[in-house]
Amino acid sequence: MSSGTKWLGSLLIAVTALASTAALAAVPGKTTVEGALISTGGGPVADGDYAVTFSLYKDAVGGAAVWSEGPVTIAVASGSFTYLLGSATVLSQAALASLGSSGYLALKVGTDPELARKPVTSVLYAMRSSVAESLDCSGCIGAGQVDAAVLAPFAKTADLATVATSGKYADLEGGPDLSAYVKASALATAAFSGAYSDLTGVPDLSKYLVAADLADVAKTGAYADLSGAPALSKVATSGSYADLSNPPTLAVLNKSCGTGLVVKGLKADGTYECVAAMDPTAFPPDAIDEVSNGLIANQFVDSVAGKTGIAIPDNNPIGVSDVIDFPDIGVAQKIGISVNLTNSKINFLVVSLIDPAGTEYVLHSKSGSGTALKTTYPDPTKNVSGDLTTWIGKNPKGKWYLKVVDGDYLNNTTDGAVASWSIDLQTLSSKKIQIKGDQYVTGSSYVTGNSTITGNLTVTGAVSGPGFGSPFPVGSRPFLYAKYIDSTANNWNYSLRGIPAYGADFGVTNASLHEWGFDSIVYGDATGNIFKAEGGTTYNAQNGTWQALGAFIKNTTAAPINMTVWYDYATSNDFGDYTGIAINGSNIWTTSGDTLGQNATTLTFPANQTSVVVLKSGWYYWTCQGCYYNYLGRSNVGFYNSSFGGSNMPAGLQWDYDRYNAWLANK
Repeated sequence: MSSGTKWLGSLLIAVTALASTAALAAVPGKTTVEGALISTGGGPVADGDYAVTFSLYKDAVGGAAVWSEGPVTIAVASGSFTYLLGSATVLSQAALASLGSSGYLALKVGTDPELARKPVTSVLYAMRSSVAESLDCSGCIGAGQVDAAVLAPFAKTADLATVATSGKYADLEGGPDLSAYVKASALATAAFSGAYSDLTGVPDLSKYLVAADLADVAKTGAYADLSGAPALSKVATSGSYADLSNPPTLAVLNKSCGTGLVVKGLKADGTYECVAAMDPTAFPPDAIDEVSNGLIANQFVDSVAGKTGIAIPDNNPIGVSDVIDFPDIGVAQKIGISVNLTNSKINFLVVSLIDPAGTEYVLHSKSGSGTALKTTYPDPTKNVSGDLTTWIGKNPKGKWYLKVVDGDYLNNTTDGAVASWSIDLQTLSSKKIQIKGDQYVTGSSYVTGNSTITGNLTVTGAVSGPGFGSPFPVGSRPFLYAKYIDSTANNWNYSLRGIPAYGADFGVTNASLHEWGFDSIVYGDATGNIFKAEGGTTYNAQNGTWQALGAFIKNTTAAPINMTVWYDYATSNDFGDYTGIAINGSNIWTTSGDTLGQNATTLTFPANQTSVVVLKSGWYYWTCQGCYYNYLGRSNVGFYNSSFGGSNMPAGLQWDYDRYNAWLANK
């Protein structure tokens, strides 16, 4: 119910002093209150049951309640309700008496703020008439109303016995004579000395002190001299382990597990539990860091964030939601859901999480205070419902949804925003491994996935990449590469005019060329600088040669990014050759004619996607070799000036190696 709800009510209370418990029993301790609940818009609230709390106050504003009852459930129909105060909490005479000559009744609906107090009218004050029932006389006078001088004759000390004022036993009259019981001469000597020898008529114990009459054990103190001693086991006298009965099972030593086996533990009978020397089940899945002295680890903490700055609709039961598609990175060992949001009143918000299996977890529900909620569930803040720890030991891959609902009215537009949220996961990974320290490889090393090196790597042998046999520098950048020779008779215009719409597989269709794609990968240096794919072969004039480079570059941000690239090119006017650069199938720059040179242009990489960049260069007329139709052609193409690496690569752009691997797998 909105905090703007109003109520109208009537309550009749009379206040008087409470004389006795017995009198109260004769008068009912309950009274009726009638009222109406009015919504913010002015009409009655919806029919139904409402949880309310009634309170009595001495003053119209401020002060503590002298009596309170609730929350209790009241039925509301057409906005009206009736309730019997005192049904749940006794409406005591002491509480009514404390109201004095005035009193106010307040109503609080649910968790809404308490509504304005209503004055209590006179009828209910009649409950204090119950005091009269305890009086059996009219005009009764108590000791408190009588002057002390009136009672003085009844307290004359002269009329009291002496003992009444002295308190001495000797002043008692007719007391028994106890003097005979305190005469020292009448007591036996033993009464004063406490010595056994002063007793008369004691038994003669002297014979018990004759050593000859004692048992042997009394003289020797030896257990063997006891008569009727209990039987002891042999080990009690020998002290030998071999004399124990039912000794514990001990390990059977000096026994081999056998060839190719190692000791995993001991069985109940003391024999070895043997396993294969390389049995992976002999170690837990996360033990690699322990057995490698901390140099290798397969436990990672990954955090995947959702969208930021998501506006929260005000007073909207649908709310707003966002999704995180959590990747397949391994088995969860610890999970946390971090939430950072703002709202005018977080105690009206409900924040829920739905996992890939469709299970809903209520993280926050109409609690707390203030305008910000920033915490992590389930640790350090426990969520309201659902057990997120059930994901431990499972792979959390899939779509996770966060939902925020604002149940309070502010402006019916927006109220605050989800500044950020993320899924933080400690995983036992089956996808990656971390190696710490220096690495020394004396044999061949084959890496089929991505390898990121933050330290030094020294290579003494050749390193080669797929589709290209020559050595390339460590940390270089891969470029897709193609070289095409058109030998179609009388096809002088063999080269592509401009850059056609290359697809994700770099394929191209042309009226004079068959469908074609890149055929290998070549590598630039670690900063993406120039490399050249060159040819210097004599071609028949009916043949033409051109080359192209391709790169997958990913923009990981939510905004476009501009980057300048520098490249080499060559074209020939004799054969209508063109060269140029394109991104995502759109020409950015082209040229033709007898040209050989370098150029720079700015590429725009769209937000949140991987872009395909292509640089094409045609055949370059070099010189005549003495015959009409033969030429020495040279075709080159390349990037330089750290075009795809180093300080030139803006933050948010990176190489998409996954796309390269996918291209290789489907080539």
